[in-house]
Amino acid sequence: DKSAMEVSIPEQTEAVAAVDAPTESDAVPSEKPTGPRDPDVVHSGDSVVLRERDDKFSFVKVGKKASAKIGKKFVKVVSLIGARYGSFFELRGTNLVPIDHDPHQEDDADPVAVAAPTEKTPDNRDLIDDNSAQSLTAADIAVLKSTAQSGADVVQKLAQNSATFQQKTEFAKAKYLRRKKKKYIVTVQVQKPTARTLCEAYFCKMPQKIRQLRVDSLAEIMLHSDAKSGSRILTYDRCGGLVVGALMERLAGNGQIVSVFPGQAPAVGIVDQFNFSAEHKAILHHLPIAALPNYPQKKSTPPTTASSSAAVPETKEENFERPTKRRKTEETKEEPAAAPNAAAAAADVVPVAAVRSGVAQQNVAALVAQLRDLKNPNFDAIVLVPEDGDDPLHLLKLFWPFLAPSGSVVVFSPYMQPLAECYQDLMESHAIVHIRLFETWHRIHQVLPLRTHPLMQMHGASGYILSGYKVKASYGLPLIPSAHKAAETTAVPVPAAAPAPAASSSDAMDVDPTKSS
Repeated sequence: DKSAMEVSIPEQTEAVAAVDAPTESDAVPSEKPTGPRDPDVVHSGDSVVLRERDDKFSFVKVGKKASAKIGKKFVKVVSLIGARYGSFFELRGTNLVPIDHDPHQEDDADPVAVAAPTEKTPDNRDLIDDNSAQSLTAADIAVLKSTAQSGADVVQKLAQNSATFQQKTEFAKAKYLRRKKKKYIVTVQVQKPTARTLCEAYFCKMPQKIRQLRVDSLAEIMLHSDAKSGSRILTYDRCGGLVVGALMERLAGNGQIVSVFPGQAPAVGIVDQFNFSAEHKAILHHLPIAALPNYPQKKSTPPTTASSSAAVPETKEENFERPTKRRKTEETKEEPAAAPNAAAAAADVVPVAAVRSGVAQQNVAALVAQLRDLKNPNFDAIVLVPEDGDDPLHLLKLFWPFLAPSGSVVVFSPYMQPLAECYQDLMESHAIVHIRLFETWHRIHQVLPLRTHPLMQMHGASGYILSGYKVKASYGLPLIPSAHKAAETTAVPVPAAAPAPAASSSDAMDVDPTKSS
């Protein structure tokens, strides 16, 4: 099934349609491409998602020497090369053998619908579960597992040698076979690494890495950000790059994504698992948060004399202190007024931030020049997924000047309180319209005759989302004058940034929400 977040590429579709049908020689795994790349076929070097029964996932980079842990064994995955996404494999010994049926549908089959009518309906009233019904011993089962051609043969032998199998009800028989299949038949499905499959896999395997972001919440983020081909999006992704990868998937190589990151290097490793082409990756740009034009720089510590009673140790990471840590209410309110003064004495951090984060200086300088052009703010949306300890309100004010009028604002958090503070501040500033703070309710149901009900175990929390559209430009942190520009124009002093003026009739961007419907 193709999710709503998957993007079809017309150019690749036409190229694939022009390829002839595969021959027998194409079935041999080869690392050298022989023609146009088929996006629906596993190639050497691709990252894939292997899904076992009971929603057990594993991430594998396919290659001739690559291996993966499937079940309780480490097996070679060279047989996956050339297979189509969505195909199934069964583990036999230490090899993955392709199968032509879906074992998961067999497990979900309704035993009542396939049961043959009988004159006397059996029941379980006379059955005693004391492990004496199975005539095969543990040693016999071990020999059977080593000699059987497939796990289905083992399950069939176990059912035949069970003295109580024929006395069970149809439901009990189906439950017995399903339990034995999960134990003796190991099957995997090769899934394409899309935004949906990766989100489901990480949510089941390691939800803390993606901030407990469920697939329905990710779909809501994509919806309210209005991400599409040609969009320009400014994002702060602290969930391993899942949101950045989903945005790249939606843009399909046309547009621009600027990923702002704190610290020394961007942490977007999940993006590499999407198997994006070079054209898709070209729209992604990384920018240190210290290089933002309105980033409040820390004042330099004055040099201390030898006679000082308490010498202050020199901090190497002084210019890279994360400004997104949640502050007290008094400090947060005073910060916008103190930002211009702190910036006047601070040097331009673009070269330093670029060198220490591993990002090219030319790219950072070009991005900062684009951000400084506030006459034409050209980002269509800002998407923020902060981590624990980050202040969403401070990030929102930091990113706000770069958002175009009527641009989309989306902020995700596993907790409601930080977003409630953003909601209140935005409502009081009248800087946003159609503001919403909500969470999604997602439940999985079992649908069977007379037995339709929600699953007994599921994850109830899906996080909270704040969304809206920008209508006021004077909200947020003002830009800090560049030190290089100030040095070039020494004859003309740079005036200090004035506080944001109140709403007036000359401000075409301000909207009074009391007059709107």
